[in-house]
Amino acid sequence: MRPHLLASSRLAVSTALLVLIASSGACADAPDPASVSRTSAPTSSAPTPSAPTPSADGAPGAADPRAGADQPIAPPPDGREAQAWRAEQPTLPEMLFMAGAAKQTLEALEISGSAVLLDARTGERIVQVDHEAKAPLPTQPWSPGSSIKPLLVANALRLGAIQDDLRVACDGHYEVDGQVMSCFSSHGELDLAGALATSCNEYAYEVARLLGAPALLRSLQGFGFGQDSGSLPAPPGPDDADVWAVTEGVGHGELRVTPAQLATAYADHLAPPGDPAREAVVAGMIAAVEDERGTATAAAVPGLRVAAKTGTTEGSTEGLYDSWLVAMAPAERPDVVLVVFVHDGPVASQIAAPAAGQILAAWSERQAALTDQAATQSL
Repeated sequence: MRPHLLASSRLAVSTALLVLIASSGACADAPDPASVSRTSAPTSSAPTPSAPTPSADGAPGAADPRAGADQPIAPPPDGREAQAWRAEQPTLPEMLFMAGAAKQTLEALEISGSAVLLDARTGERIVQVDHEAKAPLPTQPWSPGSSIKPLLVANALRLGAIQDDLRVACDGHYEVDGQVMSCFSSHGELDLAGALATSCNEYAYEVARLLGAPALLRSLQGFGFGQDSGSLPAPPGPDDADVWAVTEGVGHGELRVTPAQLATAYADHLAPPGDPAREAVVAGMIAAVEDERGTATAAAVPGLRVAAKTGTTEGSTEGLYDSWLVAMAPAERPDVVLVVFVHDGPVASQIAAPAAGQILAAWSERQAALTDQAATQSL
């Protein structure tokens, strides 16, 4: 089907998207740049997150990554459930149809951006659309911001650096090596799902610190970042490893990625079902869409369970931001991975999330129509 043959209910992208943006308001995905500002440590103590307990002989426990910092990235187990998922052959909407839907959605933003849609099972690129609005979209990799958090949390779980019952008390400030890193809100005590839903930086700081700089760098390499395009951060010095880790752990360091690289990392490391680490992280990504505190509520699609994560970093224009939305749908057994990137606009919850919701709605409606058509023809 040609892009201009989209049903009228889906062609009203501009109006629907502008309504979503206007209604999003400020939410927990406040500008991440402020959340990683650094100051000297105050005299009062920073909150004490729960952490792995040393073993009885004083050696690091199983959840302390410093006992195995030389381990490579832990790939998701390819168990029976993942193998059965890979063998499924769902009906996927045509490339031209999805290219049209993505292009119309980006054009409605009147801001430069990109959208990448992958087949979650094969990693094959279905669509990549780049849109330039008032200014050209620079052809360069970008800082991922909080969109990196689910990948790092999943790998920390697989390596045993953290357990899925880790809880962190967020009061807006996190001290590390005499510096105080900030969060954009005081979230209170959060578990893993709540931390991903609200995009809490203090939780991500603690995960990154426990994972440790060497394992974190190997994780970024294992995700495929820095290959062909983009760039990996330089290794830290011996005196700033923890500060380096917590900065890179929220996607505000030197790491640079492309939308296609980020989509591929999610398809490889978070799409396959059945892995306990994956399921714990995806529960938090679902909460980001379905929980009223979530930063990706604007990506919700009626009748489709979406797992998503936002990310916001400083743009090239003062007061504007680069924003990300990574989504997998259906969340439990994904058919597609979608990445939306918007340059020099509002924060992700207000622009990238509603744009992703529009693209996924078009995909879901078209897939349902094709499935019904195939069922009718088989009668």
